[in-house]
Amino acid sequence: MSHARPFFILNNRGLTLIELIISLTTLTTLIALATPSLLTLMLRSEQTTAVNGFLSHFYLARSLAIQQEQHLVICPSENGESCMDSGIWSRGLMVFEDIERDGLLDANEPIHGKYILPEASKIAIYSSQYRKKVIYHGDGRPSGYNLTLTFCDPDDRIEPKALIVNNVGRIRISDHGPGGSPLECGY
Repeated sequence: MSHARPFFILNNRGLTLIELIISLTTLTTLIALATPSLLTLMLRSEQTTAVNGFLSHFYLARSLAIQQEQHLVICPSENGESCMDSGIWSRGLMVFEDIERDGLLDANEPIHGKYILPEASKIAIYSSQYRKKVIYHGDGRPSGYNLTLTFCDPDDRIEPKALIVNNVGRIRISDHGPGGSPLECGY
């Protein structure tokens, strides 16, 4: 009786240099193709997180203004402790109760919320009309006019999104500007 080797056992001598080069080339090509998609996915995720963070704080401010029949202010902030004198909201925002109704954060006025973007954030946030704050009245209406906050990638790798607050205080997210116009980033 002869002992035949089973057909599924092969001599395993490793990879040849040609096979190794082809495998590494294929792997490098796949990584190069996936990297832009991964970057785009990360930017969209960062943009969505920022939009949702802002949206929840606008809802909070409007809701508290109605419940407490008080003025609440939303302003750009980089530390959650003071307002920035800027129409660029790229660092974050804060919400405070404006007891004295002067639009300024005073020592006796409570801060109800803050949302600060990470230092490494690549999302730029611009307000329409270079608006530096939104003041919600006790009936839930903001003072002034409509506000559009545009969430942009400065390098234009993803499409901008907008958070829009209308004259009666309703908030919505849009891919378009007023009247269906394209969103513009910057001033």
